[in-house]
Amino acid sequence: MSYYAANPHYAADDFSAQRAREAAADFEASRWFNDLTKPQTDRFNQRMADIAPYKGAPRWTNEREAAMREFYETTKEAAEICEMVRRDMLATGEVSEATSCAFDELMTRQTMAVDGARAEFRAITEAAIFPRLPSYEEALQNADAARTLFDASKGGNVRGITEDHRFQLVRVFGRLRLVDALATAQAAE
Repeated sequence: MSYYAANPHYAADDFSAQRAREAAADFEASRWFNDLTKPQTDRFNQRMADIAPYKGAPRWTNEREAAMREFYETTKEAAEICEMVRRDMLATGEVSEATSCAFDELMTRQTMAVDGARAEFRAITEAAIFPRLPSYEEALQNADAARTLFDASKGGNVRGITEDHRFQLVRVFGRLRLVDALATAQAAE
């Protein structure tokens, strides 16, 4: 048995309530950060999956550093909002309206950037897959345009071209070819 008893006046302070508030603030801030950085996280994970076969090689290290650098550069604003959320949660226990507005603004900008990139990708892809077709009005003036539009509309994949239009294109194509043939014959004489 010990001669000295524990002095209750020198007992360690209980910071469990403070630690619980900090844990709740960190949890909420990380949830907001994850919501804001979903596209960047998906891109980072995809890049890491792509270089997984090279693990341990210098190429893997370089690609990993590049992927991490890109992730950190593209998530700076989200990290700032994450810190705002943490400060709000520690100070008042709830997220302020200003922080919520900053979150909404950043989410809107990211969505618009993604939509813009998708539209640009779609335009590039469609231009590569589907060459520009002449309009119906152009086809009525040019035999080659009429033939191109007629051939493209066979599968029914040209919007606005009906069977009546296709019949008219055949007539135009034939008439313009005949005119071209007569002009060529006259030029040969």
